[in-house]
Amino acid sequence: MISRFYLTRILLPDLLENFELSKNSDDLKKPRLVWQGGGSAMDDITPDVDHPFTEAPRHKHSPPPVAWENPSGFVHHGGRGDAKILVFASKRKGSAILRAITELLEMIKFKFDVITVMPGSPMPVLTDIHTKYKCFILDDFKMYLNRSASQRKMIDNFMEKNGIGMIAFIVSNNASRIGKQEQLKGFPVLLHNKLNAKELRLASSSPAGLYRVLREGASVNLTRRGDHPLPVSVMLPQHPLLLPLVEALVPSTSDVDTYLPAALLDVGRIDGIRRVLLGVDLSGWLQKLLFLDALSFLDAGLSLPLERYILVDVDDIFVARSGIRMTDHDVKPLMFAGYSVAPHHSGVYPVHEPLYDAWKKVYGIRATSTEEYPHLKPDRFRRGFQYRGIKVLPRQMCGLFTHTLYFESPEHPGLKAKLDASIDGGELFQTIALNPINVFMTHMTNYGSDRLALYVFEGVVQALQKRTNFILKTEPAVQLAQRYFDLYPEEEEPFWGDPCMDKRHMEIWSSNKTCDELPDALVLGPQKTGTTALYTFLGLHPSLQHNLPSPTTFEEVQFFSGHNYFRGLDWLVNEFGFPCRKILI
Repeated sequence: MISRFYLTRILLPDLLENFELSKNSDDLKKPRLVWQGGGSAMDDITPDVDHPFTEAPRHKHSPPPVAWENPSGFVHHGGRGDAKILVFASKRKGSAILRAITELLEMIKFKFDVITVMPGSPMPVLTDIHTKYKCFILDDFKMYLNRSASQRKMIDNFMEKNGIGMIAFIVSNNASRIGKQEQLKGFPVLLHNKLNAKELRLASSSPAGLYRVLREGASVNLTRRGDHPLPVSVMLPQHPLLLPLVEALVPSTSDVDTYLPAALLDVGRIDGIRRVLLGVDLSGWLQKLLFLDALSFLDAGLSLPLERYILVDVDDIFVARSGIRMTDHDVKPLMFAGYSVAPHHSGVYPVHEPLYDAWKKVYGIRATSTEEYPHLKPDRFRRGFQYRGIKVLPRQMCGLFTHTLYFESPEHPGLKAKLDASIDGGELFQTIALNPINVFMTHMTNYGSDRLALYVFEGVVQALQKRTNFILKTEPAVQLAQRYFDLYPEEEEPFWGDPCMDKRHMEIWSSNKTCDELPDALVLGPQKTGTTALYTFLGLHPSLQHNLPSPTTFEEVQFFSGHNYFRGLDWLVNEFGFPCRKILI
């Protein structure tokens, strides 16, 4: 087999910053460049898509979602532009709460930076370049409290001068009955950090105007479905200007359950710094939405819109005898709606050019959706892109599949309980809560039998209206696609991943394409470094085949560094002429 390569002059740091060389491909035993940014194909192994609520196990080679291996430098996350949030990590390899913080910020697509501050090491020197931040998030409040008086004064003065707020966590790792009290160092709070909470509720004495997303009076029973109690840190304020935000139902010394503060608000009247102190983790819907409200309270620029748009697709509408499910009158409006979904999720991504040809030239399609870009898992990295004038929306999962017909069936035991959990603060509830624009796929079969689709979406709408202030809306797909890219313009340009590094992508990729058609190696380098000579010498080897020369750019394909990138992978493959698989070594 001939290996193929091509030459492009592009600075190595610009291209390779988010890549590393992988030698572990199931489909092709050759080295490949693997994207190591958000949503890598290696983050998760392919789940069982035929069964709802199946979580994919994490791949052993998965990169951590947060690059906290660099203890001295800032690491940028979340897309283009300046980050408005700085996350302080207390451990080099991260903590459970740090992972939860960063994953939630990634889910809501907020830009942020991470810096690791190890115990015993000095806090970073804050200068004018750090005034861009609107919020500091500490995964461990004690990391800040245990600093020297001079370091704390430096941080406090900087935050007060620049109007920067703080969200800090004091999370209990081990749950037990109420034990020894702890006075926080230099802060008016008495701490109990090993308690089991049976319920969380918003404090009735919370200041007006704090809750933007959460509806006043929202609560969650943590043991209703047999779940284990939640370990929390109870914080008893010793200053009248520290106000309770969340109360946890915990056991007291007299064996009588009582509500005690598990989150506090400092509005800045103590020392000029606005703080939200959280003694809870981010595992549940109430904690996550409280986190969103805390961000919004500290800076209006860190607010998501309250509108939540929901579009529900119905697949398999033609699977029946003629005239039973769809009539001519039903079909004609669909043909002029400008929106289409590909059968079997194929062709949208990885891109199948004939599909886009037909959509553009025959049907006038202007919008579509997929759950495969850049990868199915992890779902927090799903995003949209535009290709050939068609807007591609990210699609989410709702727990309904082609064969989920009944609440109880041998194929899906306990399905109703799983759906109820997803509706009542679980996966579906949180998906809508954390995404301003939501597209879901259902099937015609979900509207017959036990009518699971109606049950699911009516239920989640009621749950959202009961617990949040979200304004639920819908609109035609083409308008919704425009709204999405108005909200996330940085996602317009596509990122082409290697289909051969994702099992699902290989399964839905065109049967006429193979991994052998993609280049196996890149020759990179700036001008006057001998890359042209290397390109020529390699081309003389009988086992190597380089790209065809260009009349304008000569030996350079200029795929990554110019407008050719937006022509897609098929254009790149065509630059190599005849398929090299016809030549054997």
